Amino acid sequence: MLKHIELENFRNHQKFRADLNNTSIFIGLNASGKTSILEAISLVSSGRSFRTDDKKNLVNYNTDYARVVVDTLEIFIQKNPRLLIQAKRAGVKKKLSEFIGTLQSVVFSPETIDIIIGAPADRRRFLDIMISQSDKEYLQALSQYTKVRRQRNGLLELIKQGRAKISELDFWDIELEKYGRIITKKELKQLTF
Repeated sequence: MLKHIELENFRNHQKFRADLNNTSIFIGLNASGKTSILEAISLVSSGRSFRTDDKKNLVNYNTDYARVVVDTLEIFIQKNPRLLIQAKRAGVKKKLSEFIGTLQSVVFSPETIDIIIGAPADRRRFLDIMISQSDKEYLQALSQYTKVRRQRNGLLELIKQGRAKISELDFWDIELEKYGRIITKKELKQLTF
């Protein structure tokens, strides 16, 4: 259970602190930052925002950095001179991916309806976030799969330009299959009741 949250220069919150209990209710006018508080918790929980993929958008437009502290977990985002993201647990630097699963959460917002009526990519993203929080092997395989897919797509472009041979795809195809198999196995395990 969450006990404490602090936001500094996160979205429209210049400074925000709250001690939480079993049931905490945030009340305020529209655009007062209620959803931003949930977004900050989601960021610490899943390593990403449920509202944007661009972490620079999480930093208040008047500043160059933002800080989110949820209990012993902290994320620092610097947008200038370049994007920098640092994660700490109890003051010790960690990879952001190591936070995933430490604080498990599920966000249901008006946009969540996209899981049902939206594009398959919306369902995929939701599923990836959910499984990644409880299965580190899935998270690692998903990360590797994404990297391999990018490499393979880059090679396809080189082949199209005549700067690489089609036989070079074999290695990347094998890698895609290896990580894809792990991902599929884990998804089927999670979805089987």
